[in-house]
This record gives sequence, structure tokens and C-alpha cells, in this order.
Amino acid sequence: MNLRPAAFWIVAASLAVGCDGQPTAPDAGPAYTEIVEGSGPCDQGFNLTIEGQPFFLPLAALPRTAVEVGGASREAIALAELLPGAVLDRYGFGGKFTTAELRLLYDCRLAGEDAGAPPVTVSPESMATGFLLVDDRSLYLPDAAAGAPEVADVCQVEALRRMIVTRAVGPGVSSAVVHVAELPTEPYLEQGTLTVAIDFADILAASGLLAGGELLTQFDYRLVAVDYLQRRGEAVLFPWSHGHLESLRWVPSALRTRSLDTSGDLRDDSGSLIRDGVASEGWSSVKHLLEVSLQPAPDPAH
Repeated sequence: MNLRPAAFWIVAASLAVGCDGQPTAPDAGPAYTEIVEGSGPCDQGFNLTIEGQPFFLPLAALPRTAVEVGGASREAIALAELLPGAVLDRYGFGGKFTTAELRLLYDCRLAGEDAGAPPVTVSPESMATGFLLVDDRSLYLPDAAAGAPEVADVCQVEALRRMIVTRAVGPGVSSAVVHVAELPTEPYLEQGTLTVAIDFADILAASGLLAGGELLTQFDYRLVAVDYLQRRGEAVLFPWSHGHLESLRWVPSALRTRSLDTSGDLRDDSGSLIRDGVASEGWSSVKHLLEVSLQPAPDPAH
């Protein structure tokens, strides 16, 4: 995937001049006022890592609000602002996905400036309702149960790409969250560039939702992209075998699924491969996949 170049702002430290015309000591350093690629000092903002890329989110660039905590009004930043649209838009396939949709793809691991303090992982649901209190940069989750984990002096924000695996169990639905970075990978050639891919068998195994003795061929699999959450029934449904899900891979660097089956590649009249929109290693299907739903197969023998 070709991401458009990011604007990169550098604010230089100023050199003050005294009344005698001689330079005085420089100030404390650059004053960051815009989101930049790279990292920055914790006293001025937050270091975000998402899809392997670092960004610095200055406090000065993040909108503020007020929340009531213990009967007192506190200045705060909505946790959702730690995944700002200015960053997420890079991964939106030219506006196909909204900022709100893209935020659903990530849990966020928040860590303080003290490397020895344990981090806290916050779900998209809690990111949507929680806050960071500006005066001590502490986490405030209004809906959290008593004794919920806390982290102070938040400095590091790691966006953890997640997938949700679901299956019907009796009258209800069981689900499990799988973090992509924790899964095994295999080499994959993406548009001529060697990268890695993830086998759906590993995604399903990590979910723990398959009982002992159950076979992957006993289910069909509905692949629900994040923009299909309100219309799951329209999402693509794959059987496991015959070159379908067993041949499909999640390619993190492409933000989409690709198939190892190259028979679907498009070729022109001369036999040359047409790569426009077609993976160099097979056909593609789902961008920004979020949910894999197991459906009992009508013919488990397939």
C-alpha cells in the first residue's frame, strides 16, 4: 500500500536576545504544536505507534474538555483523540473508511513514562468514553468497575491491531479478541515486495473457540470488515476448503486479505499479469477485516 507522504513540522528552539544585543541561553527546546512523524518528549505529548509507524501527538494539538471527577471539574483529553483522524486517515483507503470505523480496529496499550510501571490495555469501547486528566496525565474511565487498572504520566500509546472471532453457542454468541502482532507469520510476496502474512488457521487457533476434535471444515466463515458491522449479513462468506479460506492470508502491511491462489489473477491478451488492484500472489478480498464469524457449514464434508 502506498501511503501519501506525511506533512512533517519541525519547530526550532528560539534563541533569545538580551537588551545588550547579546544572545541569552536558549529555551528548553522545540515547542511542538502539530502532529509529527517520529517521537517527542513526554512532557510535551504522547508517542503513538500504529501499524509499525511512530507519531508524536503534542498536548498543544489535542482538544481539551472538562470532566467531573470526585465532585471537582478537571481538564481532560478524550482518549479517542490519542488515535487522531490526522493519523488514521492514512489507513482509510482514500476516505473509504471513517475515523470512527478505524478506531474500532485497535485496542490501545497505554504506558507511563516510568518503564517499570505496568501498561494498561484499553478497548475501543473504553477509548470512546474515557479521558486522560491533563494535570497528572492519568487515565480516567467513567464506566470502569472499582479497582480497575490505573496508569499515571501516560506517555506511550501502542495501537494493537485486533480481530474478533465469534461463534454461536446456544442462544448466545461467544467471542474472543486476537491481537495480530502476537500471531505467527509466514513470508509473503506483496506486489513484488517481501513481507509477512498470517494464516487464518492461526487466527482461529488463537481464539480458543474451536473445541477439541472440531475441524476447520465444519464451518463456513463470514469475514466482516469494519464498515460492514451494521450489515453483517452482506459480508462475504467463505467455506474453508477448495482454495477458499484455507488459501486466504491476512497481510498486515496491505491492511487486507490476500489469497495464495494465483489462478484468479487477471491477465491481458498477451498473458501478462495485470496488477492494478490484483495481488501479485493472488486475488484479494477484505480490507480492514475486524470480525471472523464461524457459521455451521451446511455440508461439513466439504
